[in-house]
Amino acid sequence: MKNYKVLIILFWGALIFSLSPPVHVQADNGGLSLGIGLGLAPDYIGSDEYTGIPMVYGKMTCPAGDYYVELAGTTVRANVVNHDHLVFGPLANYRLGRDDAVSVDDNVVEKMDSVDDSFEVGAFLGLVVDEWAFMAEAFQDVSDGHDGFLVTFSGSYTWDVSSSWNLILGGSTTWADSDYMGAFFDVSPRDSIRSGLPVYDADSQWRDVSCSLGAMYAWNDEWSLRLSGGYSWLISDAKNSPVTEDRGDKNQFHFGVMAIYTFW
Repeated sequence: MKNYKVLIILFWGALIFSLSPPVHVQADNGGLSLGIGLGLAPDYIGSDEYTGIPMVYGKMTCPAGDYYVELAGTTVRANVVNHDHLVFGPLANYRLGRDDAVSVDDNVVEKMDSVDDSFEVGAFLGLVVDEWAFMAEAFQDVSDGHDGFLVTFSGSYTWDVSSSWNLILGGSTTWADSDYMGAFFDVSPRDSIRSGLPVYDADSQWRDVSCSLGAMYAWNDEWSLRLSGGYSWLISDAKNSPVTEDRGDKNQFHFGVMAIYTFW
């Protein structure tokens, strides 16, 4: 079961540890990059238990402009705008739920109803100005998982320390509707009877505030090593839910290391 658990959170972990800025400036001659690594992340949102996870990354850029397709964890984005400063396009995301048989080690939370995995579609819009990058992303579940809608706003600053090193400082916040918040943070009367936690009804709220620090070292034109660490603070109903307050932790940490190879 533990091996299955690691496999099912493979891409979720990579998403949390996305080691690139939220918006990317494209190379003039295009390229293909693939990455793999290891990380550490909470079992599920609000958990105080952590799991070691593999991580993956992929990106293909077009030599005819700033178009690209990028896989960062569970999210695939396709930029359809050829512009020096703007990116825009569709996205698709697979969001893992909270499976009491796989991803929950807490013997109280595992008695609650599971939250099914979700397939989400949406769009992103980003702006790049020199070292600064900003992005807004919208996600809507279309698979009857959490049934909710989320919007994430993020930004980053990239500092080129030297020709081989750069640092990336980022921050983000996510707003989620009542369907999403209810799926992950409600305690229904049935859940209360089974788990002993008090009944709780979460509403649409800002879910969290996050910050991250990444570092990249380029050995040469092909190989690079990326390190990342981040902190998310659950707020409002996400923080006050018994799932978080009584059994988990409002403080969520994540760390990762990834090697990336660029083919051209």
